Amino acid sequence: MSKNKFFNTYNLVFIAIMTALSLVLSEFPKIPIFFLKVDFSDVPIIFSAVHIHPLAGVFIALVKNLVGLASTSTMFVGELSNFILSCAYCLVASLLFYYSKRTKLKIAISSVIAALAATIVALATNYFIMIPLYIKLYGLSVLQGYSKAGFIFSIILPFNLIKFGLETAVFLGLYFGLYKVLHKLKPECRKQNAKDQTHIDIDIDINIKEV
Repeated sequence: MSKNKFFNTYNLVFIAIMTALSLVLSEFPKIPIFFLKVDFSDVPIIFSAVHIHPLAGVFIALVKNLVGLASTSTMFVGELSNFILSCAYCLVASLLFYYSKRTKLKIAISSVIAALAATIVALATNYFIMIPLYIKLYGLSVLQGYSKAGFIFSIILPFNLIKFGLETAVFLGLYFGLYKVLHKLKPECRKQNAKDQTHIDIDIDINIKEV
């Protein structure tokens, strides 16, 4: 996608709306799983990455977590983790889908792979970065009595499978429901439709003249 095509009015307005929605969803609703909470703020992020451009998702994830720093209770560790996982989730899905033929099956497969990839990234980042940082800040009590490996596979693994599984289900439901409408609104699609209509009108005009 060229610079001019990316920075058009439709894309900027869409990204702004999805950013606001992601901020709202980061606060409500939240589903408690173990002692953690699942929100759906990644849904607008993956939606934008797939519908507009992979970098649109990264931008929204960045804004969401920068805003979250104002009220953080995790000394920035939670925001860093959230940003990494949001990027992994939206980039895997959109890059698998963006540069190939777009079909419902392809986006479903890409989204499921992205959910699994984000879960794997969550395991790695928690084991090597996040949990050591939390232990340094708050002590061993963050492990809830588990060993580090036990915490990873008993809490982090099922939590992220549930989190990204739910978000993927919501995203696919919305995407399949809104795809045709949003596709028609995109500027490049409108231009192509206009060109197609022009060709049809010319062909009809030629045929009439020949008759």
